[in-house]
Amino acid sequence: MKKTKKPAVALTSLIEEAEQRHQRVLQGLADVDVGRVVNYADMQAFITRLKKA
Repeated sequence: MKKTKKPAVALTSLIEEAEQRHQRVLQGLADVDVGRVVNYADMQAFITRLKKA
């Protein structure tokens, strides 16, 4: 019986996805560091408008 490489491919895919998430977190933290943030009240108002649409 021959073993397949599917588990290795799946593991590689999971690692790549985790790295992409990590990079997005770092980008988000960099945005916060330079002051690119959204006011909480503005976000709540936006959510309310979306719910009404």
